[in-house]
Amino acid sequence: MRRIYGSGSITIDKSTGKLVARVRINGKMHKKTFPKNQRRDAEHWLTGMKNAKRNVLKITTGEWLLYYIEEYKKNFLRPRSLERVKQSCAKLENIYEIPLATLSASDIQYEINAMINAGLSASTIKKTCDLLKSALNQAIAENVIGTNPVLAVKRPKTKAKNKIEILTRREIGKMFLALRKLQKSKRNTSQRYDMILFFRLLLTTGVRVSELLALKWENVDSENHVIKITGSKSLDSQDVNEPKTASGFRTIPLLSVKTRNMLYKNIGKSDDYVFANKNGGMMNYQRAFLTWQNARKIANVDKTIHALRHTCISYLLTYANLPIATVSAIAGHSSSAITLDIYTHAVKEYNAKNIL
Repeated sequence: MRRIYGSGSITIDKSTGKLVARVRINGKMHKKTFPKNQRRDAEHWLTGMKNAKRNVLKITTGEWLLYYIEEYKKNFLRPRSLERVKQSCAKLENIYEIPLATLSASDIQYEINAMINAGLSASTIKKTCDLLKSALNQAIAENVIGTNPVLAVKRPKTKAKNKIEILTRREIGKMFLALRKLQKSKRNTSQRYDMILFFRLLLTTGVRVSELLALKWENVDSENHVIKITGSKSLDSQDVNEPKTASGFRTIPLLSVKTRNMLYKNIGKSDDYVFANKNGGMMNYQRAFLTWQNARKIANVDKTIHALRHTCISYLLTYANLPIATVSAIAGHSSSAITLDIYTHAVKEYNAKNIL
């Protein structure tokens, strides 16, 4: 009996004498062999595949994105990275209700154009498209769809990454003068924190802000003049995240005598945070960021807080005369090649301007 179009076929393989059941779902051919006397089983398999096809057609784009994030992203990302993925996903809410099987390049292009008109940056749009592309690639791998429509869309070009910022000797002086003014101000509501020490540590060790916030006194070795980095503070909570890679666990020398003497004057209990709030928790990242922003306004210096790390590492690569492998280890990079790739132009700038 002739089968209905689209419901698959059952043929006999002349070389083996076995039944071969075939059905095409979303452009991909599926087949399975059965003994010659098991035609009924072959029929049941085709029926099951047909029902699976029907269920696949019901899956919406939004349902698939949430499934993809839950199954393939959640357990492999740090909380902050996972939150960013969810934010990218939310930007696609206008195509959530479109069945995944019928999602077209024009649907996606319309949303990209809307994001551009809304003023979203090319970088943000890229992250959103990359998430959708990865999710749809997984759908292809699981035979849910046959092609990836993201490949046919046009997205805005992202600008080349800006050069890293380096503070000059004059800018450093102006910033710390501004920080002293803020520290002595009657309006200062963070008297418990020595923000000058905080920023000196960033400048002379090259640690990240989140790593310094998570530093405990037990990781300050005043005999060997080093600090040990074992984690970083979450952006919006009191959680401490382990470094992404083994190279993130590192020991950093306190090269500045003035900075380490300032640090040792405040030594507390081993389990206390170096920059603890009144409840014993970590100082908030926002506190550090706002203090730096206020000092920038006073000093009229247009450099971000991350310039402190860049300045330190660039200095270590030039005037401190440390081996590249040592600087890479201090920076927490997994290889010396990464350090050189990021800071090659910074080294040239240092040598040209004699910044420090």
